[in-house]
Amino acid sequence: MRTYITLGLALVILLLPGYLFWPAIQSHLPALKHYMIAFRRYCAVHTLMSYMVFCVLLLVIILLGLPLTTVLMLAAGIFYGFWEGSAVVTVSRFAAAFIAFTLTRRIMLFSPPLSSRHHMRVTRMLERHPYMGLVMARLAPIPDGVVNYTSAAAPIRQRDFLLASLLGIIPFTLFCTWTGQQLGNITNLIHWMH
Repeated sequence: MRTYITLGLALVILLLPGYLFWPAIQSHLPALKHYMIAFRRYCAVHTLMSYMVFCVLLLVIILLGLPLTTVLMLAAGIFYGFWEGSAVVTVSRFAAAFIAFTLTRRIMLFSPPLSSRHHMRVTRMLERHPYMGLVMARLAPIPDGVVNYTSAAAPIRQRDFLLASLLGIIPFTLFCTWTGQQLGNITNLIHWMH
């Protein structure tokens, strides 16, 4: 019981700031188009620096739990294309998974009982099949922040968590960046026709 209370407090502390600042961010969304055009020009001139800026921005958004992750993954496809966008997003999502898992386990002094007999069914499944459970959690429509922070409560080694996360991150990342690339092509076509 104490484990779940600690996990709940960790989730509130780590994800609450993102949800508190979301209304303030929403009011600035119309200006987003202007920033996206400017950033696209910046990407053409300063490619390496734009990768770093985009990675850090996506990393912070995932760690704060803001509901903008999918939008930024689509933007990566628009800005960089399919392969480069997929690489940038995968690096960011993997880094966020590593930081959140480590932060929750180490800094919050949260260590799950690895040999307790009173785990729920999900926890038992994660013990027996850590890869399957985490890959399925990554493929489900659950925000990255929730999966990253709550996985620290599971009796799973960090190495297994990172490998399963990487396997689960890749399909949705590829889908979003491909869709973003297609949206970018449609936008260019519409702009060219006017």
